Amino acid sequence: MSLKVVHLVFIACSVGLSMLVGVWGWTQYRLTGATSGLMIAAVFVVLGVLLALYAPRFWAKVKEMDG
Repeated sequence: MSLKVVHLVFIACSVGLSMLVGVWGWTQYRLTGATSGLMIAAVFVVLGVLLALYAPRFWAKVKEMDG
């Protein structure tokens, strides 16, 4: 497995984990009403979205370098 594939797998796992932490934060906010849960949810969902947007850019850059 090449390093670029490992990088993409790592990005995909990071997106999934970020979304799970975001859902957990939202759940904590709904259960306790603490704003820290809402802040955690917002930060990790934004992070997951940014990572998801980064993945295709990385793949295009790698394709450009290979070709």
